[in-house]
Amino acid sequence: MIWRPSKLGTLVLLFGASFAVCEVYGTFLYFRAQQGAIDYIVLMGCGIAAGVALIPPLADIAKRRKWHGLRALMWLAMPLAMLVVIFAGLQRTGLSTDTAEQARADSGIKRADAQRRKT
Repeated sequence: MIWRPSKLGTLVLLFGASFAVCEVYGTFLYFRAQQGAIDYIVLMGCGIAAGVALIPPLADIAKRRKWHGLRALMWLAMPLAMLVVIFAGLQRTGLSTDTAEQARADSGIKRADAQRRKT
């Protein structure tokens, strides 16, 4: 059996693939910077991010082949996998925002100290 999505399905699949690549790359960079090297945590994060993107097309293939149990398991796993990806993204953006905010505050304090020492 050959999987043949519609034109709209192909377009949606391409958009999803591009977003998945961005998420996997961002996950890789974040975890590698956090861990300092490529280890199992980095690879696990990338695997989860890539796996989330594969669930819908694989569930569609399972539906077409009438593998209803596998299809149901895939769709049950989808919300959990999405939560992992969403929370990882929030953690990355929240951390960078907090770091930038702290750097601005430190810069302001240093500037105020420098002005006090001049006067």
